[in-house]
Amino acid sequence: MTDPLLAAYFEDEDPAHLEAAMIFVEDWYDYHVEREKTADYSWYDMAVGIRALRIAFLIDATRSGEIEADRARTNMLNELAALHAENLKDWDNLNLGNHGLFQAAGLNLLCEVANHIPECSDGQVVAQEMFDKVMSTQFTSQGVHAENSPSYHFFVTNVARGIASLRRLGSEDWLEKADEVAEWLTLPDATVVPVGDSDGSRRAMTDDPEHTECLAAGQCFAVAPYNASGYGIVRSLPSNGENQSMLFVQGMAHNLVHKHADDLSFILYEFDRPIFIEGGKYGYKRDSWRRYVQSPASHNTIGLDRDYISPTTVVTHGSHIGPTEVSDGAFAIAGGYQRTELFDHRRSFRYVPGVSLDIEDQIFNRTEDGIITSLHLAPDLEPILSGEGFEVDLGQKTLTAELRGDCEISSHRGEEDPILGWRSQSYLRVEPITTVRALCPADTTELGWSIRFD
Repeated sequence: MTDPLLAAYFEDEDPAHLEAAMIFVEDWYDYHVEREKTADYSWYDMAVGIRALRIAFLIDATRSGEIEADRARTNMLNELAALHAENLKDWDNLNLGNHGLFQAAGLNLLCEVANHIPECSDGQVVAQEMFDKVMSTQFTSQGVHAENSPSYHFFVTNVARGIASLRRLGSEDWLEKADEVAEWLTLPDATVVPVGDSDGSRRAMTDDPEHTECLAAGQCFAVAPYNASGYGIVRSLPSNGENQSMLFVQGMAHNLVHKHADDLSFILYEFDRPIFIEGGKYGYKRDSWRRYVQSPASHNTIGLDRDYISPTTVVTHGSHIGPTEVSDGAFAIAGGYQRTELFDHRRSFRYVPGVSLDIEDQIFNRTEDGIITSLHLAPDLEPILSGEGFEVDLGQKTLTAELRGDCEISSHRGEEDPILGWRSQSYLRVEPITTVRALCPADTTELGWSIRFD
């Protein structure tokens, strides 16, 4: 709540804004220290780190004379500094996700400024150790952010570069590899690849990367080297100009942070436009919409005929996919995962950009629930169903999709009971899309989508 006041101070340097900010600080102190009360998020990990940054700044402002500080105010700020340093130094409180960066930054700056209090005697040493620990879990050895969502790759690199306290801890040492990865995490139209908790846009890839593979003479494409980190990516070279293509396969499962039940799902971009998309981020609310976007029902993958499958049901072991290879004139990506007591799923992709995408699924179902395979179309696309699949008019091309398997195919758009056929493109906002679903018998062991562009 102090941020607008601090921003106003940095704009015009009027200390009255800082005095106004101190009203909130004194109120927080009165509630939590004087009256010994607490609330659900009073000592929430990320909040403590962010608040420590503000306390450090306000202590510094009292020393410079920008804020008037009598003995009572000085003692209050010192006591708040001690409480926050003590909390942040406790390894049991450290969040090994991106929140831990704010904890390390807060502790480092607080103890740089409040080095006169006993709680900060080793504070900066602990902050360095915590920073090193968090960063080792935040990125893979290839420089790919490990929280299952391309948006958080951009978020964490911006945080690591933007907070001076983190730069002093060595964040820039991690950024060179991470910056090389970033250009692979946007679609050709500059949209951040909508995998997991992702939304928004960033700068699209503009230069041809080093990693290329050719299917035939004159048919060369960019191939990302990040399968071991969990992303399989094939896309057109930016220098090719029009009719850009991109296949993005999600195979990341290093942890469950920002994880959706989207294992071996994919996004397909062809002819300079999105074709198959994902349900999006929606937002961090515990409601039916959040459950929907996290479940297989909003992803281009395998699920079961039941109300909900949690992202936590997957066995996490890093990457679910092997290297991208060229085989018989197509790009091939394959992998598999285990969804604990529910089913095992292996999937292979054969992709010829602008021509075809073949998907083969092998399923070992441990339940009596029917198996569902889903495909989600961009908002403006409408399928015409046939007995074994569907067609979509793309204008210059026709998409034809055929399903191999004894399944009942249906389409759903903007339905709410249950929620089917939606995507979220921005925070807490949804729009209807068309989802094609195939319900298959519980004992189905093999399925396959054959997708052609003619």
